[in-house]
Amino acid sequence: MGRIAPPHTYKQVIQAEIANEILNTARSIIYSRIYQIEQSDPAEVNRLQQKAHEIHVLQRSFGVTDDAVIADIIATWGERIRDRERFLREF
Repeated sequence: MGRIAPPHTYKQVIQAEIANEILNTARSIIYSRIYQIEQSDPAEVNRLQQKAHEIHVLQRSFGVTDDAVIADIIATWGERIRDRERFLREF
């Protein structure tokens, strides 16, 4: 029986998990905001749902061996989610 995934290291697995958790956090911030405004601002809800979908697509677009993509996600998105209010304003 062959390997299902390409050869990878433990460090790559950890980095990929960190990237996924960062993106999950970004999505949770967005869904929290959607819950707050779902009755008062349907247009903004639709926009935020689209953004959450884009993040989901990003999550599914990389594999454990995509080191450059993972490093970029950690650097870019990790910084974005540090401040929830700023994230929502800029997003």
